Amino acid sequence: MTAAWIYRAVAVLVEETWGLSLKAAAVMELGKWFCGVTVGLSLLSMWLLILVMRDLPAGLAYGIWTCLGTIGITLGGWLLFKETLTGGQIFFLALCITGVVGLKLTSA
Repeated sequence: MTAAWIYRAVAVLVEETWGLSLKAAAVMELGKWFCGVTVGLSLLSMWLLILVMRDLPAGLAYGIWTCLGTIGITLGGWLLFKETLTGGQIFFLALCITGVVGLKLTSA
């Protein structure tokens, strides 16, 4: 596993944490200081994505980042905040994965 793929995994986890922290800030009384946490997570995620793009094509790097981030935030919202998760949503999340796999398989 190359450093780019390790950075990618960490970037996705930070992206998911960022997205879920926004939801937490919206539903809990966490104080204004928490906005700094969300901004910091966003900047860290972007910096890691920049590192990933040094070695991976931009479309593949960004596609993986957004797809896996969306899946993680959707599942996290379902698990942590009791948000709805329908069969249709699961289908389209799987379709998202199919698209990323297709990008990987067809990338040079």
